[in-house]
Amino acid sequence: MKIQYSNIFWRSLNRLVWTERLRPINIMDKYRKLKWFIQRGKTGYADCDLWSLDWYLNSWMPKALRQFKGNTCGIPMGLSEKRWYAILEDMIIGFESNKKIQEMDYKNDEYEELLKKSKKGINLFAKYYNCIWW
Repeated sequence: MKIQYSNIFWRSLNRLVWTERLRPINIMDKYRKLKWFIQRGKTGYADCDLWSLDWYLNSWMPKALRQFKGNTCGIPMGLSEKRWYAILEDMIIGFESNKKIQEMDYKNDEYEELLKKSKKGINLFAKYYNCIWW
């Protein structure tokens, strides 16, 4: 049986072009991702983050606040430790609620409750902004 190398070549090329796992490398996409990586290293944000800064903050702020809550060693004056942790949790819920609102296709029954939690958490974040440090 004779192997036809041209058929193997064309099938391999076809698989490379049309399958999701082996799709061709988009050079401009790689360039932009590298550029944004370097920008985040220099400034803390990239050009693509500014397209929707609220979306960008909602994507990482809850995780950062959870880590802060787990590692914090002090509390604002006039607050008990229990109250401070409750405020931090409300901030986390606020950012998570805001992210859920952004991901909604349309307003539904859950919208008003999420909006209420979002406003409460973000207002607390603004109020205690200068208290979020180790």
